Amino acid sequence: MFDTLGRISSVNVARPATLRIRGREVETGIDKRPVDGPVAIDRMGLVGDRRVLPRKLGEENHAVHIYPEEHYDYWRELLGLRSLPPGHLGENLTARGVTEAAVRMGDVLRVGSAVLQITSPRIPCRRLNARVGFRFSGRFLRSRRTGYYLRVLEPGDVRAGDDVVRVDGDPDSPTVEAFTRLALIDYWDAEGLRHLLRSRDLIAGWREQLEEKLARAESADGWFGFRDLVVERRVEAGAEVVSLWLAPPDGRPLPPFAGGQYLTIAHRTDEEAVNDHRRAYAITNDPTAEAGYRITVRRRRGSGTEPPGLVSSHLYDAPVGARLRVAAPRGRLTLDALPGECPKLLLVSRGIGIAPMVSLVHHWARRGSPPEVRLLHEPIDGEPVPLLDELRAIEAAHPGFALRLVEPETLLPTALDEAAAEDARVFIAGSNAFVDRVEACLAARGVAPTRIHHERFGG
Repeated sequence: MFDTLGRISSVNVARPATLRIRGREVETGIDKRPVDGPVAIDRMGLVGDRRVLPRKLGEENHAVHIYPEEHYDYWRELLGLRSLPPGHLGENLTARGVTEAAVRMGDVLRVGSAVLQITSPRIPCRRLNARVGFRFSGRFLRSRRTGYYLRVLEPGDVRAGDDVVRVDGDPDSPTVEAFTRLALIDYWDAEGLRHLLRSRDLIAGWREQLEEKLARAESADGWFGFRDLVVERRVEAGAEVVSLWLAPPDGRPLPPFAGGQYLTIAHRTDEEAVNDHRRAYAITNDPTAEAGYRITVRRRRGSGTEPPGLVSSHLYDAPVGARLRVAAPRGRLTLDALPGECPKLLLVSRGIGIAPMVSLVHHWARRGSPPEVRLLHEPIDGEPVPLLDELRAIEAAHPGFALRLVEPETLLPTALDEAAAEDARVFIAGSNAFVDRVEACLAARGVAPTRIHHERFGG
C-alpha cells in the first residue's frame, strides 16, 4: 500500500514559553513556530522541540502531532481572526490533504524520510484554551478537527514540501474522525465501541479506556450519557406548546420506554459556555405503538425579572432536522410502580404536568388490565390543556379511564377526598408548588406516603 495523501506545509518547533492558567504561570510547549530546512525526528519526536507534560498514553505515542492545514480556514472564520499562523494550535507538522476523515487509526505514514504510525486523536487541554484566548477546547473536540498523534517507527528528517505517503494500514480500522466521535463524544454507542476495539493497531492505553466505556455502555439502561437525536417532525400542540418527534440520525431503533417516563435534554447556549443547561421533558407518545420519542414542550415566557426558559425556547423553535443531545428515558412514574393488587389509580396534574400522564394512559389502555384510572387535571388560567383531544379519545374508547378538569383550591380537594376514600394509588406531576400542595392535601386526608408517587417539573 503506497498512497500519497498530501504534503507537509509547515514544520513547527516549540520555543520555551509560559501561559497563565487559573492565576499561575505554567510551562508549556504549545507555542510552536515554523522553522526552515530539514528537522530531524527521533524516537521521541522533533529534535529541539520543547515538551513539558507527560502523556497518559505514553510519551512515545505522542511523539509527533499532525494538524490538517484545511482546518485553519475554518477556525479563522469561526473565531473571527484575521491571522492564525501554522503551529498556533500546537502541532509539529501542518499538512494539507491528511484530514481526520482521510486517515485511519494505525495507518503507517512516510513523512520525509521518517516513518510514523497514527496512535491517537489529539485531546485538547487547558493550555489550548489559554493559547487561543478563551474556552476553546470543548469546541475543538466537538468539531472533531483535532489532528492526531503519531509514534516514530523509523527516525528520519522532515521539511516543508515533503509528501505524506501511506505505506501500511488496516482498511477495517476506523478513521480518526470516527474514532474521535465514538471514543470521546458518542461513547453511549456500544456497537460502535466494539468496532473500535476490533482495530488491528489499537494501542494498549486506548484499548483499556474503550473496554471500560464499553462495559458502561452495555450495562446502561437505554444508553450511557447523551447521544444525538434529530427532530423528525414537529406539530403545534397549543398556545406556546409544540410536540417534537425525535429519532436517531443513523436510523437505528431506539430502546423502549415506559409510559410516564421522560428524556433529559442538554442544551449549550453557545460554544463558549462551560456547562450544559439540562431539563427533563416527558415522553408523550404511545410506548407500544410508535417508533421514536415524542416530547411536548411549553415555551416558558419571561416576566418582570424572570428570564425566559432557555431550553424550552430552544426546543420550541427547533426546526425539523435540528439535533438535540438526549439522555435515555428515565423516571419511575410508571405502571411498574404499582403493586400487583391495585384496583384504582388517581393521576393528578397541572399545566404541562399533564404530559407524562398522556403516555402513561396510552400504556394503560394498551395493557388492557386494571386498575381503573382517573385523571384530575388543573389547567393554568387562560391556557388550553395540551393534548386534551388525545386524552378525550382514549376516554371515549376505554370505560375504565375518566378525565376531569378541576379548578384550583375548589374541586381538587373534593376530588382528593374521593381518592382517599377509595384507597387509590396517586401519581402527581407538576411544579414543585403544585406537588407540595397536593401531597399536603393527601396527608391531611390520611393517605399514606407509600401510596403517593410524584414527578416534579421545576419551579
